Amino acid sequence: MAKDILGEAGFHFDELNKLRVLDPEVSQQTTELKEECKVFVDKIAEFKKIVGGLIELVDQLAKTTENEKIKAIGARNLLKSIAKQREAQQQQLQALIAEKTTQLERCEKKRIQESFPPPVSHNTRTHGLPKKLNVGRIRTDKILFHTVQS
Repeated sequence: MAKDILGEAGFHFDELNKLRVLDPEVSQQTTELKEECKVFVDKIAEFKKIVGGLIELVDQLAKTTENEKIKAIGARNLLKSIAKQREAQQQQLQALIAEKTTQLERCEKKRIQESFPPPVSHNTRTHGLPKKLNVGRIRTDKILFHTVQS
């Protein structure tokens, strides 16, 4: 009877006959909930640690990827500049070939002109120069005169 009156007032006795404000069942459930919460907090801390490591790994991979991307862009730009340099060099060589070809043609024309003297006009008189002939041991000089009739 006294227990019932105290129970209605919100007071209870536990196994050791100590006076408690909470019902022993509620107290036990609270203790179990407290332990479950501690386990949950520990698991969340472990999860946070794992996620932190994963984020760090992803950040490192992102930096590595960015560095490789920059290297690839640099290599591509280098290849483009090398191609442009080769193109410019090819144009220079083609210009040099054209210049040398023109120079060769001029030299060939000059050589042809020098090997064939201009034709003699009918109004001019030409004199031949002494011509030395070597026949065996005998040496003779001949002078030839040509006259052109006008």
